[in-house]
Amino acid sequence: MPIIRTIIDKVMTRVIGRDEYTSGVLRRYFRRTYDIDIGLYTLGAFDRWRIPPGSRIGRYCSIAGTARLLDGNHPMDSLSTHPYFYLKSFGMVPGDQAIIQAPVVEDDVWLGHNSTITPGCHRIGRGAVIGAGAVVMSDVPAYAIMTGAPAKLVRYRFPPEVVDAVTATQWWLLEKPALEAALKQAPGFALTPSRENANLFLRALGRPDLPPFVPTAEPAEVAAAGAVASEGAVMDLLHREIAGFTAADLDRPIADLDIDSFGLINLRIALETLIGRQIGDRVWGAVRTPAHLVSIAAGGGASSSSGAKAPALLIEIDLEAADVSRSAAERRIQYVNMPQMALSGLSEPWTFKEMGDIHWSVLTRGLRTPSAAVADSEGARLYATFTRICFSADQPLTDIKENDRLTIDLEMTRFGAGMFFSTARIEGATGKAQARIMTSFSKFGESGSNTSLLKGQPVIPENCEISAVDALPEFAQAYRAQRASDLPAAIFECEYEILSPHDINGVGLLYFAAYPTIVDLCAARRFGRRMFMDFSTTYRDVYYYANSGPEETLVFRIHRAHEAADALEFDATLSRKSDGKVMAFVATVKRPVRSAERGKAAVLAAEAT
Repeated sequence: MPIIRTIIDKVMTRVIGRDEYTSGVLRRYFRRTYDIDIGLYTLGAFDRWRIPPGSRIGRYCSIAGTARLLDGNHPMDSLSTHPYFYLKSFGMVPGDQAIIQAPVVEDDVWLGHNSTITPGCHRIGRGAVIGAGAVVMSDVPAYAIMTGAPAKLVRYRFPPEVVDAVTATQWWLLEKPALEAALKQAPGFALTPSRENANLFLRALGRPDLPPFVPTAEPAEVAAAGAVASEGAVMDLLHREIAGFTAADLDRPIADLDIDSFGLINLRIALETLIGRQIGDRVWGAVRTPAHLVSIAAGGGASSSSGAKAPALLIEIDLEAADVSRSAAERRIQYVNMPQMALSGLSEPWTFKEMGDIHWSVLTRGLRTPSAAVADSEGARLYATFTRICFSADQPLTDIKENDRLTIDLEMTRFGAGMFFSTARIEGATGKAQARIMTSFSKFGESGSNTSLLKGQPVIPENCEISAVDALPEFAQAYRAQRASDLPAAIFECEYEILSPHDINGVGLLYFAAYPTIVDLCAARRFGRRMFMDFSTTYRDVYYYANSGPEETLVFRIHRAHEAADALEFDATLSRKSDGKVMAFVATVKRPVRSAERGKAAVLAAEAT
């Protein structure tokens, strides 16, 4: 297979993509096949043996045929540096030990012959030059010239005032025809960059002249202060959260980039974690391009690569400290009486409602505000949006009996200010169950309809009892992966007319706890009404994507089904009929009801009809 792949690569590079400077086919092939993103006009990067998967290389780069990027080292703290001791596949260690991280090479970088970029280098700044034979062990500042093994800074290509001018032109974002046309009117800019020539170049583009240069710290001092790393860290976030992002996308509208609303939440949280402060909703709502995010980070106290300070765009949180001795958890004792029952066992919709209520109780207590007063930094009302609930029981819910005493323990954490996660445990004398819950916040758009919900986040008070986690939990990562996946074609489809008194919540939207019932009622049209008598839920995983109001008709589709004597499993989606928007993905597993309970269920079903 490697030989065949190598032959295909050579055909792609030498025949189909003869012009590696501009070939879109070649770039799409390497992006899709190897996850190597190569900017326009860059040469020397179309080699998977020297350029590792995950690499991000900017525009107008020159990479020698013997230059090499490395994405992982042998761990040196283990008993041995042999692959047996860092690769799980050999069975010696429980998991892969090597940290794999491909470097980011910004625009206009030159990698000389036999240069080596080690895993210690995460980013090579714009305009940098890596000399022949250099071994780069750490990040490289913009416009630095590095030589030696290990590589050390020799000098910068231009003095600070010229670096400032070149950076302000953003010439690397131009396509070749536009760049050629501008350089014809400013010929000196290509060969002898200066502030005067940069102004000629900007005038050729119809842009205003540069403002007067204000001397700041030398580039080395700026790098030491973390300015280069700060901007680089923001670029890393953009590359991580926006599929196919390159430096050329900095000034593109975010709406045109490959990132969904959930990705924007994660990007916002990651940026707030980076700068150590919350970003106000007014400021976030004004963000239009990735370049604005770089400015926000600079406003948090770090200089931009040009040395200019961005305006202070971040809100200050000045709330009264509160007693935090009470942790972000809650215990409730409930008895399985008739309101908690369905089909002679524990009611699944009631369980969803109860867990949701405890989750909301812990959340509002952590925010120190009643539910009706939860708002963003601009005072707009926020509503909790359940984005995923995964419920699993050790036994069919019909095994949990009337008058059973249930203990429900729920604990909560958060990721940033916009995402909250709970883990719940339900224990009784005749059964156990577990649940994981993920919520974000939404607010109505200008039209006030269910199709115009906007993401928002509350202000987190000081000493908030809901502890923050450092990384996006796997539970949320799985949500994103499922949402982005392609489902098999539907094998069954029907429509569902919303029953407003049961399905719509207090703010006029489809109630999160109604989804299990809606799904089961629709699924019974495919599997028959005996589904209720012969099977009971043991697993339900609901991924919520969108919402609807009471006037909607829903379309239910089954995409996968497995019917056997010991299990009934199916994957389904719910969509709005009006616009085809997928509202939810639901995975369901049901197990057989015990014989005695099946008889009771049959009687109840007969009475209901």
